[in-house]
Amino acid sequence: MEQEEKGMTLIELVKSMLRRWYIIAISTILGILLGFVLAFYVVVPKYSSSAEVLVQAKDVNDNYTFLESQRAVETLVYLFTSDVVLDQVIVDLGAQGEGLTVAQLSSSLSLSYKSTSLFIRITYTDTNQDITKTIVNQVVVTAKRLADDGVTSPLLQNTFIIVKNGNEGKYASPNKPLYLVIGFLLGAIVGAGTVLIIEFSRTTYRTKEEIEKDLNLPVIGIIPEFNVEDE
Repeated sequence: MEQEEKGMTLIELVKSMLRRWYIIAISTILGILLGFVLAFYVVVPKYSSSAEVLVQAKDVNDNYTFLESQRAVETLVYLFTSDVVLDQVIVDLGAQGEGLTVAQLSSSLSLSYKSTSLFIRITYTDTNQDITKTIVNQVVVTAKRLADDGVTSPLLQNTFIIVKNGNEGKYASPNKPLYLVIGFLLGAIVGAGTVLIIEFSRTTYRTKEEIEKDLNLPVIGIIPEFNVEDE
């Protein structure tokens, strides 16, 4: 607060930044290096595979209608993530499902759809690239079998078809360029903050006005800065 009372201006702050540019530069480089290390060496990469189903529900007259299909979408979305389906998925996976829990499957499974569309996309994300395709396809196959067999509810029988099976897992995260950008920004901010702390912690006078204000005495002379050159 003392420095603010002495009237440090924006121009003086900018000059301080330029004078100590090396602090900001070093901090920025360190931030970028930290982001690089995190993105490429620390954060474990994840892969995802997606499958799609088309909802086609019938009305009371046994006719496929858009309205009935639309109504069935949200119910089917819940079905794919229900414990009934995921428990059976683990059983159906056999040896590949050893160690998996319903909670793990549920947290790695995501579904997306639009209210105006009858397509549901099911995506499974995991650090194991090979398992993503297997699991997402098993989730869809198991959900369809339980729905068509009437295990979950007779109302869900033959309400959707598989239109796209999951492919080999594709790289999903981390977003490496984003890590570098964040590292750059954080490094620059930390560097600028360090310069500000140095400036505001200085106890020396910057201008003659500050001396006159504190000592209540007039300044009668100023020794300018100069460089001594060897002959």
